[in-house]
Amino acid sequence: MHGLKFIQNYEGKRVERESGAKQFWIEDDADETDDVADETNLNLSLETEAGAWQIINPQLPKAWRVQDFASRPVRFVDGKDVGQTVAWLRGTDGSFVAIRLAEIGSVVMKIVSGELRREFAQVERVLAMNTAVFPWEEVESFALSLREHDIFLLPTKRTPEEFQMNFEKIRKFTQRRSAQEMMTLEEFALAQNSQIPTIVDGTLKDHESGFDINESPVFGVVKTQQRLYVDRQGQEILFSLPEAQRTPAFSFSYDTSRAGETIKTRLPIVAWYMRLCDSESVEPNVGIVRVEVSQKWFANKGYGEREINSAGKEFINQLTRTIYEYRCRQRNYRRMKISLEPIVRAEESLGALFCPPNYLKNKFYRLTSL
Repeated sequence: MHGLKFIQNYEGKRVERESGAKQFWIEDDADETDDVADETNLNLSLETEAGAWQIINPQLPKAWRVQDFASRPVRFVDGKDVGQTVAWLRGTDGSFVAIRLAEIGSVVMKIVSGELRREFAQVERVLAMNTAVFPWEEVESFALSLREHDIFLLPTKRTPEEFQMNFEKIRKFTQRRSAQEMMTLEEFALAQNSQIPTIVDGTLKDHESGFDINESPVFGVVKTQQRLYVDRQGQEILFSLPEAQRTPAFSFSYDTSRAGETIKTRLPIVAWYMRLCDSESVEPNVGIVRVEVSQKWFANKGYGEREINSAGKEFINQLTRTIYEYRCRQRNYRRMKISLEPIVRAEESLGALFCPPNYLKNKFYRLTSL
């Protein structure tokens, strides 16, 4: 049993600062994303016949106000992952092992009497690394010693043999592992009260365990588009969207099956694109977000299953306008054009609970005598 001496015993070396530069031998990460639809279930004709799409300017009832919208989101869930590679080791097989130390957390902000307040928050300190190339009893001792200092050990997916000397790829495995743990915290935060209309930052697939897809009014706002769920004609409409306007809605399914499962599990989605910022002064692909709603919840509300009815269109229009009203207006915020103010506030609120920069890294160096 070696405890924290584990790092020294396996030739631990400091990484004072990640280079941030592109390194040689980097593979395309496209195959690593979870944001992939089941093409056989993609339906571009859910609201408007595919090939006949037009830009939709949401029509709202006369004298409509956001406060009048029955499904107005009043809860906002976000997460934060602040970390870096702080050291590297050599495994018993000679492979590189990157060590990522991070502070992760989740937060819920809620509108109460017109004010945005923090309703829930959880913060954890984690260390992610490939543990498969070390004796299990030494890993267990190391994990227990870390736990005494409020740091959780996160084993990553075992590095494939072809990447065992590719440090950039190995580093990304640890980064993805801490991000996955952050998403688990977000799901836990969402589950605290998923019956209240809520916006989550990201896809519904990433938050699936935190809500009931049949009953919970949970809506995803996706800022980073890993792919486009539209054809060429749809792209013409998408990139021509004026501010506050949207595309027709469409549907697709996420594959949420676990590795090795023979029966596929699906998460059916109703989605549409909208633009949050003025389209006159930006590139055509700037300011566009994708809105996601559980198709099962949508159908259970009576908004249509195979085809959207008038009530469904009214709901989509009101949610689109509500999201537009929630848009970020802080021009000094780097991602202002695709951000919502309550989510920005959530990130700031959660960040205030994190430790000062470099505190965690220096604590780790002190504990391990690196």
